[in-house]
Amino acid sequence: MEAIRKQDSSMGSYVFKCIMVVFLCILSFGCDLKDKDSDAIDSPSYVHVTSNIEGVVKINWGYVPDAEKYGVEYKRIGDSITFFLDYYYTTGAILTDLDQDVSYTIYVSAWGLHNKKSSPATTTVRVSKKTPSPDRLPPIIGFKVTSNSRGTVSLQWTPVTGAKAYFAEYKQSNSNTWHGDSEYYGNTATISGLSIGVSYDFRVKAYADSDKYYTIYSDYMYLYEVIVNRR
Repeated sequence: MEAIRKQDSSMGSYVFKCIMVVFLCILSFGCDLKDKDSDAIDSPSYVHVTSNIEGVVKINWGYVPDAEKYGVEYKRIGDSITFFLDYYYTTGAILTDLDQDVSYTIYVSAWGLHNKKSSPATTTVRVSKKTPSPDRLPPIIGFKVTSNSRGTVSLQWTPVTGAKAYFAEYKQSNSNTWHGDSEYYGNTATISGLSIGVSYDFRVKAYADSDKYYTIYSDYMYLYEVIVNRR
């Protein structure tokens, strides 16, 4: 009888161990599923597209916190073939060389850990067939240069309608090399470090950035042979 009891006890211990192993496997499988589900990633909250330049579409989309990159695809409306553009690590892209005056569908997907891909956010756009921007900005007027102190001059001009910023440059009058193509966002600029008692030429032009691939400028306005103050 004692042997039977020991055998029953061993059998019960073996069954208990088997049950625990099965329970732990189920628990581990459930956690694994939960972890995989947690890798799911949201779609971009919006996709905005503009086409102001012929054959060009600018795309922006909403930031997704867990995204490691974004995939952009597109196709002509009515076609069955979808083209993959590229992966992007910011929230913007530009499509070029598209057929003009044709409608496209744009798809943007977020990609997360383990190559988890969101459902795409979509929108449509009709590609522009002409450039609405003017060829030139209005010319600069009222350009003045004042030498205020040793080696420093002030430039001033009348603001240009439509200008985003200005480039102001200078060179010694006996040289052909221009310097200082810095951007200025107002209608004044200060240039320092010039040689005193030396004659300089100055010029300024306005520009408007209508798109990454198209920039319009005014003509340069020049002032020649301004002598830098000795004071």
